[in-house]
Amino acid sequence: MRQQPKQQQKPQEFTHGYGNCTAKFWYSILLVLIDIVLGFVMTGLLARFIYPYPEAGGYAGVAAPFFGIVYTVCDIATWGAIERFIPEYRIKNPKQMIMFVRFFIAYQSFSGLGQFTALSIYAIYFAKDTALSYAVWFMLLNCMKQFPGYLGIFKALLNAFQQYNKVSVIDFIQGNVFQRLSELLLLLLGRYIGTLIPQYGEIMFLAIFTSIATYLDDIVIITVELHYFKQVAASEGLRVRDCFSLDISKDVIKLCLNWGIKQAFPSIIGSFIGFYSFMLTITFLPSYATWGALAGMAGTILWYIGTSGGSPVPLYTEAILNGKKKLAQFYFTQHYRFVVQLAWMFVAILFPVTTILPQAFIALGLPYYLLAVPFIVGNLIAHVINVPLNQGEAILYGAGKANVIMVLRLAWMVYDAFFQTLWLAILKLPVYHGATGIVFYMVYAGIITNIPKSIVYYTYVQRKIFELHVAKWQTFGASGFSMLIFMAFGFFMTGIVYPVIADNLGVIVAILIIVVILALGGFFMYFPLTGFFGAFDKETLGYFKQSVEMAGYSKLLVKATYQAVKFTCKISPLHGKFSPDPTDAHRELDELVATKKLAIEHATKQ
Repeated sequence: MRQQPKQQQKPQEFTHGYGNCTAKFWYSILLVLIDIVLGFVMTGLLARFIYPYPEAGGYAGVAAPFFGIVYTVCDIATWGAIERFIPEYRIKNPKQMIMFVRFFIAYQSFSGLGQFTALSIYAIYFAKDTALSYAVWFMLLNCMKQFPGYLGIFKALLNAFQQYNKVSVIDFIQGNVFQRLSELLLLLLGRYIGTLIPQYGEIMFLAIFTSIATYLDDIVIITVELHYFKQVAASEGLRVRDCFSLDISKDVIKLCLNWGIKQAFPSIIGSFIGFYSFMLTITFLPSYATWGALAGMAGTILWYIGTSGGSPVPLYTEAILNGKKKLAQFYFTQHYRFVVQLAWMFVAILFPVTTILPQAFIALGLPYYLLAVPFIVGNLIAHVINVPLNQGEAILYGAGKANVIMVLRLAWMVYDAFFQTLWLAILKLPVYHGATGIVFYMVYAGIITNIPKSIVYYTYVQRKIFELHVAKWQTFGASGFSMLIFMAFGFFMTGIVYPVIADNLGVIVAILIIVVILALGGFFMYFPLTGFFGAFDKETLGYFKQSVEMAGYSKLLVKATYQAVKFTCKISPLHGKFSPDPTDAHRELDELVATKKLAIEHATKQ
């Protein structure tokens, strides 16, 4: 009588491995809808009442490029260690796996303390006598983030364990509870203090308290991370206190150093190139702090588009480094389809909204922020193109190709620096073309330079790791037609329906209503359309059905969406016509799960 609930209490173990990634998205879907609405509301509130000066955010980030080289060098021993080693050794040797966590925590604690001490001395005693004297407080607050140095470690572990549902909750709580509250309270305090000390002014104190807010939420959220990690650690035969120990083997240290040096070396070179690019930008891009803040605002609204599918690196690592290349190939096919499907849905939701954003900024009394609209539009276009292009490097990480990644990253840094010099110093686009040149440089130029990178990554994977297979119609055809139809509906809502609502209820209320309708439409119109056009097959519809059982807070919404997709699949003549063969992948996954269970049982007995 009670066996059915027991099956539902085990959401992390799917029959097919990629179900974990799809379930992560569907589990968080209600949180995503809330996040989209809150993103518009909070961005407007912060901009209108608390954060009316775009340049304040730009000043808050001005210190980071100066310390970037130091941070990279000091993090060299742990660079990418969690994502690289935890998924592999979770299967091979769980006892050794925990040593990677111990090394990460111990190293980051001691190196973080050293960084904080040394950089504080520089900021207090030396920077005050330079042209950067105005940035001393920003430097101190920026380097403070380096201690204790392992903030976020438990969320990274949950991600490596493929506990995407828990990671989604943590991200939501951090972004929409702790971060929003800290921003509201601290920025209000900053404005108040700025009015009391007019010789420094509101902008300076807003910038200072912005830096504090970005650190405070990282401190508080670790308690939530620990809560969820305890639950997972118990099922893995671990305790939280096992992570805090100096019992670390020399082999683990050598592996971390070998991987970290190869990964960090390009970043060290990149820090110098990044500093060059930063100096180039502030020299040839007038009012960089303001433009940077406007571009950052666009990123705040659109951040979820590129990350909603989750990181596939743990899946690739488990499969490739345990000899399951057919499984890794299958993961790529499914992940590629899924991230394109999601990204294009969000673009279809948000693109029509950009046509009414100027009215929102004017209604809020924020004419300064009108220039953020071109960045939002540009970023939406960039996401349509870049999401399909940017899936190759994750495979190299999963395959442990440290040398290849190092060489390619070095090449890309020189490549990017060349084009930055071309756009800024030679063609002088911001100087000669004003706002148009600035938007091109900060948004569209990246699309042009990204295409050759994508070709190189995919070519290497195809020749050296496994044969790439893209379900072309499921990925581009079905999603593309669905995006165009749903976007047409969106423009109807913003062009015809919105003016009627705005005349009766006001601009802000009308925009919120339109955003909510389009957000819900993404799941009750866009996804059913993809089902009708053949994006779903028996395999992917099975993932969707499994996701309903672990949807948590979102279960009613996800179940309704699933039923709508199931119906359109049933009436579609294209359903199941373009399905990749999963037989070999299923066999390798069964072998992998069996190996994992044996390793956990062996570690528990010890």
